[in-house]
Amino acid sequence: MALTRPRAYQIYDIDYKQAVRVVTVSNITLSGGAPSLVDGVTLSVNDRVLVTGQTTGSQNGVYIVTTVGTGANGTWSRSTDTDTTGELLSGTIIMVTQGLIYADTQWKLTTDDPITIGSTSLTFVQNY
Repeated sequence: MALTRPRAYQIYDIDYKQAVRVVTVSNITLSGGAPSLVDGVTLSVNDRVLVTGQTTGSQNGVYIVTTVGTGANGTWSRSTDTDTTGELLSGTIIMVTQGLIYADTQWKLTTDDPITIGSTSLTFVQNY
């Protein structure tokens, strides 16, 4: 079978966000105790992290490390490209660049639109 170039109508509505360094797949503390190690990677200030496993699904999303955790003070905040309603849409794909388990994987947001950041439960699944 010959390869063909994708047509504009086939890719026009795919939304990609800037890659993240690591992904979390279990519930974590996001403020005042955020971890400094995720998937075997030691985090630094300004690292992007995809959070996918929160018990409260509306807390899932893309975060920036604002304070590296030392057990009691680690804090992450939502990234500026996904912190406002309308910036994160159903079908968004995010690449993960590092990690012992999830390096070089991509994750897709499967929550249907409309999405209200902070109140809509967000579900990300690994995109194979």
